[in-house]
Amino acid sequence: MRTAAAGVVVALIGLGITWLGMWAQVVIYTAVGAVLMVLGVLAGLPLLVVGGARLVEWLGGGARRPVLHLAARNLARNPGRAAATTASLLVTVTVGATLLSGIATTNASMNAIMGASAPVDIRVDGIAAADDAAALAARAKTADGVEQAVVVPVLDVGITPSDYEIDEITVSAVDPAEVAPVLRSDKGLEGLDDDTLVLANDYGLAEGAAVTLTGSRGSAELTVHVAEAGLGPVVTPAVAEELTGQEPTALSLWVRTAGDGTDTSVVDSVRDVLQRPDLVVSTSATERASFNNQVSRIVTIIVAVLAFTLLITLSGLANTTDVSVLERFREIGVLRATGVQRGQVRRLFITERCSPPCWAGCSGRSWGRCSAWRPWLPCSGSTPRTA
Repeated sequence: MRTAAAGVVVALIGLGITWLGMWAQVVIYTAVGAVLMVLGVLAGLPLLVVGGARLVEWLGGGARRPVLHLAARNLARNPGRAAATTASLLVTVTVGATLLSGIATTNASMNAIMGASAPVDIRVDGIAAADDAAALAARAKTADGVEQAVVVPVLDVGITPSDYEIDEITVSAVDPAEVAPVLRSDKGLEGLDDDTLVLANDYGLAEGAAVTLTGSRGSAELTVHVAEAGLGPVVTPAVAEELTGQEPTALSLWVRTAGDGTDTSVVDSVRDVLQRPDLVVSTSATERASFNNQVSRIVTIIVAVLAFTLLITLSGLANTTDVSVLERFREIGVLRATGVQRGQVRRLFITERCSPPCWAGCSGRSWGRCSAWRPWLPCSGSTPRTA
């Protein structure tokens, strides 16, 4: 009993860790939680069987559903038998559910990584300051598969010092509230304020380094924040105004597509509605679609393997039930002689999910006194007892 109770506790802890791993999108937590959950459930099976039997007995109501009542009494008296029967099926289902949960967690993690590395589905660059950017954004929104489009100012500024052997970079003036509807992830904007330049680590600048950006109308001293996302160098609109004043700058159009961003045909629709061959239209849909196809193939293979495993498990349960029917021949005869119908006997065995019963090793002795928790121990008494 102590082992079974400890198993239930371990299973609950494993369930909590698995949920935490899925919420945090950390595969290792999901795997550890799944292992603990399976081990705990296996150890706690007898206790779970007794609880399930009591529930069935309560729902059965005795006189109202005598078959359920009898099955529940048999399960409560011999939980080891039912635990041994259901162990293989439970392990198969648990392992299958864990694998699918792991795949879902991995998929969510990779989608989060893809969203952070390519937060914008479609970018339209090359828009000059004299162009009507608002009209271009409105036309882009009419393309099939486009949800939202936002215009972002882009400016070329000087930078000192730089360890990347460059003295000029292109930065985007981003208002997080305005671009939020088009971004798949906002990780590229973490730490952005009027004193910070956010950029990727491939620019060779260390976290916290002091840099000076020089524009056409002024300069600004900023602190570097290195981000892992793919938005590129980013400053706030206030910094951009400090660098260029009210002078018009080049523009970029950021577009978010419908769904998960894997539809590669949307970029063609955007090109068609813009009708500007001079604009550079780029998309991250190809990489997203390739990744999703790989995950789908892996999921299909695992589901097929699990289906075959489940068939093998069900075959084993069917064989075990067949053997149990033969061993309980006298019990079935007594039930039939007292008026129990064939369908009721069938439901009795299905409800119990019978395995070779404890009294198979207690021939000539009391089945009722055979240890339910330790069915391998010898029995005492001399009268075999059926249901």
